[in-house]
Amino acid sequence: MKLLRNFKWPDDALLITSLVSLFGALIYWLYQLNWFGQITAWFLTGITYCIIYRKRRQSKEKASTNNRINWTSWPLLIIIVGLLFYLSKQQSLNALQSPWTEIGWPFWLAYWLLAAIGLWLIKSGRQISLATIAVWWLLTYSLASLIYFSAFGFDPFVHQATEKTIIAQGQITPKTPYYLGQYALVISLHRLTKLPIDQVERFLLSGLIAIFVPWLISVWFKNRQFNQSAGRLVLWLWPMISWPIFIVTTPQNCAYFFLIITVVSATMNQINQPLLWSSALASLVCQPLAGWLALTTAALASLKNFSGTKATISRWLAGSLTAIALPLSLWYASWQQTANWRLTWPPIKKLLGWLATIFNCHHLWPNQEVWWLNLIYSYQAWQPLLLILLIIAGWLAWRRQPLVWTRIIRPLNQSLLIGAVLTSLISFNFVIDYERYNYLQRFLWLALIINLPAILLASWQWLNRWISSKDRWLNWPIIIALATAVTFGLYLTYPRVDNYSNAKGLSVSAADLLAIRWIENNAPSDYIVLANQQVGAAALGEYGFYPGRHNRYLANNLFYYPIPTSGQLYGYYLKMVDDYPQRSTIKEAAELAGVKQAYLVLNSYWYGFEKIAQEATMEADARHSLANGQILVFSYQFSE
Repeated sequence: MKLLRNFKWPDDALLITSLVSLFGALIYWLYQLNWFGQITAWFLTGITYCIIYRKRRQSKEKASTNNRINWTSWPLLIIIVGLLFYLSKQQSLNALQSPWTEIGWPFWLAYWLLAAIGLWLIKSGRQISLATIAVWWLLTYSLASLIYFSAFGFDPFVHQATEKTIIAQGQITPKTPYYLGQYALVISLHRLTKLPIDQVERFLLSGLIAIFVPWLISVWFKNRQFNQSAGRLVLWLWPMISWPIFIVTTPQNCAYFFLIITVVSATMNQINQPLLWSSALASLVCQPLAGWLALTTAALASLKNFSGTKATISRWLAGSLTAIALPLSLWYASWQQTANWRLTWPPIKKLLGWLATIFNCHHLWPNQEVWWLNLIYSYQAWQPLLLILLIIAGWLAWRRQPLVWTRIIRPLNQSLLIGAVLTSLISFNFVIDYERYNYLQRFLWLALIINLPAILLASWQWLNRWISSKDRWLNWPIIIALATAVTFGLYLTYPRVDNYSNAKGLSVSAADLLAIRWIENNAPSDYIVLANQQVGAAALGEYGFYPGRHNRYLANNLFYYPIPTSGQLYGYYLKMVDDYPQRSTIKEAAELAGVKQAYLVLNSYWYGFEKIAQEATMEADARHSLANGQILVFSYQFSE
């Protein structure tokens, strides 16, 4: 009971989460994550926490008080929960490019009113509980998970397939030293709650962000003895910044989460060293790019009381090693896929084009759509400038109030800049063309997270001035403007389909799942399927990598469904749908895989569907229409 009474929220909950991720990853790497390995990881987590708790008890450190839900928060909380319920009822079985196609104006009005009422309550001196803010964040970042029938993108299904294989076999070979932190968390929650893997993974990241980050930032403000009302205002306005990295669970995004925990913890007056290092190590075992930066943050924070030559050398060494480790981790990933160590010229043309767009003022005032959409994308264009302004203001505030944060943040920014330049020399030829420069874009997110303390400080200062202002006539214009910006931020966080943006990906539909199940149940022998990314993702999520009724890996180590990032079947699929669906093309693919049975899957939303369907019908042995014609399956049987 003493342990529960002295439980510190959110520090201890975050510490346990980080330790579960860390020890689960270590046990898997050294042994495997079967039930014995899982219990061992939980045991090590418990023992470590008890040791830390005992030391804290001896130091007579007091536990933080819980934040209760006050009466002003209950109406907001009820409305937010009602919106969550509404979104769950809007779930679509179709393949969606954007969740906004399924949501009407009542939701937007309710969301805007929530933002405005929350701002008015805080400005009026009425406190909003952190629990209400946490549910507000959950509404903001779990929207796609509620609307889509299944996950969207391809990566989540690859990770789900890996996690299912680990649960079934204890491990998957060959082992890789990254992604393990997410796998450990997902598998632990699956075994504790008995929830399906896809459900756990779908809500894991948005849940972690909503549950922990508002509380930790609130502690950060309290630690610096800042006005808590202004701090709550910063948290309520957090969705003003578009955070698409929070809406889907991937190892990279989980690493970002732990990096945020590390950076916020590192810049407190009183540093929780166990939480600082456990979150940094958890980030590393999720994904090394953010993980190396998290480790450097923890190291610099631990050295922040050093002075003189020793401190300078230590910071210079930590920064230099990070600047080298960041591109090396990505080069190693590229080498694993291609076995090619050669470098390439940086994408100077793309960089110059991006800079030209930034410095061209025309993009700040778009005029291609209706006025409200023009306003949204104008806000999107101004958003990076707003963030830069906040970061500069935060650094200027540090200069006026000498703080040790700069000894941590400055070398991190320098390492990040050098690492980005070196990373631009890596070709990433194993990645599909339009995703090849996503690795460089990750450095922008890392820079944003590293400078988060500056953003928080500047935001707090500006909002604190507004709260302290006696000019009442300005209140409602500011509330309306800020609530509108929060609503715009929500719209820009998710994939969109309009004249300014055309989301390339589609979510997996119920028809995709029906097709892969029909093929699996009706195939007389091992087979290959030529299909688009969504159908391949559905097969990965449903059947994983391990053999079932049929083998998943065939001759020449060929996976039986196309994988856009690797393998040869996707090229054959593109030839079938872009050129002509010749029987000889799919026969060549079947011979490459060493099978006699093959299928072509065609979705009704594919460009030229009717024409391709007619041509494929003449070449195939049989045609099967599923889900009221939403998807067609063409079967091919080849003899000896």
